[in-house]
Amino acid sequence: MKMKIVFLIFLLLFQIIPSSDSKEKFSFHEEISIPFVTEDMVNQPVDIVFHFSNPCWAIDEERHSVRVFYSDGKMEKEIESQIYNLSFTDGEHIKSCNIVFLLQGKGKYFIYYDDEPTSSPNYPDHVSISDASYYYEPIPGYFVDLNYYRIMEDGYCLYGIGQRGTFLGIDMSQKVIKQLNGKKEFNIGNWGQLASFAMFWYEDRDKGTDEKLLSKEILVDGNLMVRVGLVSTSKEGEVRTTSFYTYYYSPDEEKRLIVSVHHEVLKSLSINGIVEEDGMYVYLLTVKGRSASI
Repeated sequence: MKMKIVFLIFLLLFQIIPSSDSKEKFSFHEEISIPFVTEDMVNQPVDIVFHFSNPCWAIDEERHSVRVFYSDGKMEKEIESQIYNLSFTDGEHIKSCNIVFLLQGKGKYFIYYDDEPTSSPNYPDHVSISDASYYYEPIPGYFVDLNYYRIMEDGYCLYGIGQRGTFLGIDMSQKVIKQLNGKKEFNIGNWGQLASFAMFWYEDRDKGTDEKLLSKEILVDGNLMVRVGLVSTSKEGEVRTTSFYTYYYSPDEEKRLIVSVHHEVLKSLSINGIVEEDGMYVYLLTVKGRSASI
């Protein structure tokens, strides 16, 4: 059995599954070796690539036989999990997939599965991602016009990932808006901070890969994790940015988005003018406004 373990660096609180399957209904089980688990890692998300030793029944990310069980030596229980990135051997069986779950502490972790159809798991759908749009013009000529991906967690809106649009003249592709905690609606009054993952430089004018969206796609929308991909470029196509944005469920107040970014220079560039903008890869922006009339 081969597997790759990816530990994510944020702490989660305790989770309870309202119902679970009996492990006896599954034909196969294999233990996962997770080294160096400490008590301060309890409920930390784990994302592994798991290779099954036997055929595993699965139709898609929702209809499958994969379950994760945890044993502390005294009792064994099923824990919430999610699968994605399925590698099929035929129309109903997989040989590997990614499995996401939350660490419960020191103990043993098992993957249970079957080569025959089973009931589908029925876990709470904690997170979701969807296309959305937002327009706000408090003063004529000063407006926010945005198409974005909205990330929701247990009814609260956490992030907006900019696809295209403008915010007071700022292009919004590859921009992430982090909302204040406890906000259900996406609006400018709830924005906490903005982060840009486009690339910028100065070549007679400010240029950046936030200017033109080439493609977008929801890659994963599961109960514990969501992921989207964006490809954007500058207006003249000199540089292209490909980014993947991943969010793992966290009941903790501190929320974190994982971003993987790849910049490609497609045409020759001649940096001139404002040398301080010679290759800007990321920036943070906090905006606070106040007006008695708005």
